[in-house]
Amino acid sequence: MFKFPCKQTNTKIKSSGLLFFLFTILVGAIAVNSGNNLVYLTFSVVLSFLILSGLLSYYNQRNIEVIINLPDMIFAGENTTISAQIVNKSPIPKFFLTLEVLNKKAYFEEIDQKSIKTLKIKFEKRGKFTLESVKIISTFPFNFFVRSRTIRLKRDVVVYPQIKKVALKIRAKTGQSNNEISRLVKQESDEFYSIRQYKNGDNSKIINWKASAKLGKIMVTEYTSTENNRALIVLDNSKYLYNSIEEFENTVIKVSSFVYECYKSGTKVSLISEITLPFAKSTAHFKSIFNFLSTVKLKDSLPIKKIDSAILPEDIEYV
Repeated sequence: MFKFPCKQTNTKIKSSGLLFFLFTILVGAIAVNSGNNLVYLTFSVVLSFLILSGLLSYYNQRNIEVIINLPDMIFAGENTTISAQIVNKSPIPKFFLTLEVLNKKAYFEEIDQKSIKTLKIKFEKRGKFTLESVKIISTFPFNFFVRSRTIRLKRDVVVYPQIKKVALKIRAKTGQSNNEISRLVKQESDEFYSIRQYKNGDNSKIINWKASAKLGKIMVTEYTSTENNRALIVLDNSKYLYNSIEEFENTVIKVSSFVYECYKSGTKVSLISEITLPFAKSTAHFKSIFNFLSTVKLKDSLPIKKIDSAILPEDIEYV
């Protein structure tokens, strides 16, 4: 959650405002040349109207606060929903404000105390990006001026690699053959472990309908797992193994997609690369893996020695 005051401003005159400004000058010129008091009065009213427009536009963007909520996990290539909230700290309502975040806009017609909108944003590449700023734009009240306030953020956003549907290939050396990762890396016993709330990716077969009806939300039953409920994954980022950056990026996507499947199925994962992350299945552990995968690059290093029990990128295929 980011909170920030509005400070930097920028004002542009629209074509309608320019025409009205030229009309004001014309009326002023006529008043000077004619000396007619009625024309002077008309000029004063028109000029006051123009000044009032600027003042109302200025005060319409004062005493407000913007709150941006980003999801914990952001994946490249997916529409990410963020919430944008404008809080009005003034007793006077605000009108017709547009909030611009990463080239996406949310329109607020009226803000009494606070108002929330959602935006869909897509990051095309993995990595760490800086959310430089957001803008608050308004043409209130008479559409003469476009007034914008820029809020500097300088906040890092971590975008995880793109996730695709993957499966493990047939592994001749072990005789294993399976197109469902959850069946290969997750083996459940009949021993009851716990009941928890359903999350995206859970197998519908483990839904506990009795508990769901009682609690009013979808619940699933968890069982204790055998020692086979874990996966050792190797991502070798030695530059001597790849013909191009694109090939390496494709490998990162495969590994990330497999790790994500393990995350959904509750499988313990250990990742070996230029760093080693031990077996675990907590959300924090998977975030650590994805954080590494979001920034991993090719290195001028020797390839990793082969590990018989490890799952390699070539063992993973798209489905």
